[in-house]
Amino acid sequence: MSSNGITAIDDHMFDAYGSVSRIVSVTLRNDIAQIGADAFRGCSEITYLQLSNGLIDGSLIDEPFEGCTSIQTLIAPIALDFIEMGVKLSELDSITFHPGNLQTAGLSYDESSTKLLPWYDQNRSYYYTVTIIQGVTKIGDYMNLHASGSLTIPASVEYIGIRAFFMSSMSELNMGSNVTTLGHDAFGDCDSINSVTLPNSLNQFIGDPCSPFRDCSNLVSVTLPITVDYSMPLFDGCERLEQFKFTAGTGNTIVNYDNGAYKYTPWYSMRGSTNFTVTFTGVKNIGSYMFYECELPGMGNVPK
Repeated sequence: MSSNGITAIDDHMFDAYGSVSRIVSVTLRNDIAQIGADAFRGCSEITYLQLSNGLIDGSLIDEPFEGCTSIQTLIAPIALDFIEMGVKLSELDSITFHPGNLQTAGLSYDESSTKLLPWYDQNRSYYYTVTIIQGVTKIGDYMNLHASGSLTIPASVEYIGIRAFFMSSMSELNMGSNVTTLGHDAFGDCDSINSVTLPNSLNQFIGDPCSPFRDCSNLVSVTLPITVDYSMPLFDGCERLEQFKFTAGTGNTIVNYDNGAYKYTPWYSMRGSTNFTVTFTGVKNIGSYMFYECELPGMGNVPK
């Protein structure tokens, strides 16, 4: 079914509770601004659901998709409160988030509410492709998306929240060029990633302590701007990590690691490793104590 000239789906409009629904595909045009209570309840044969760009937080009333458990393809505006869908989706193949007409930022959840999201899967028993459309500006905290394959974060995204893609199986991560903020465990336990490039725009980490790539067990190489303060366990548990490739970053910021701050950098815990290498591209200044007490292959001991 599709909508044309309709601005709302009323309560129980396609409610199939106690009967058999033959609806298999739903596409809601962009003028749909609200979906009422139990509007598609029990439509268990829907496999394709495309929600309107006009929907925002509060547009879904009283679990309109309860019982629609066969959805494989979900296309929706990032600003929705997805808990309001009222369904668990264990057969997902793909999710696409677009910016919507009115709001471009995704909502943030917490450790409790994340368990009510349609795709929440504590046991990591299934994965799906995740597509983020240009125009989305924020991927909220505790989205707990289990992305597979290649994930590209578009240039419009500035914020990737706590546990946004926790325990994903993505094999390739292309992070947007304008990301400024990364949350703790944003890509934690993504054990298929082997390299990461952090954008020059990065300037804030959320969480105390913050380890966006915690326990990425196959992460080997990271490229990162030297203008960011890294006195935190950024790559805690990444036991195979052995290459740090520093770029110049933006501006003239020089980060100093005196007063013992150098002991909290990711590379300090790796000091003395024969496989540990550091390279610089376009870097003109290295902050004080940045590599203090670290033996860097090919460089010798870096002075204070």
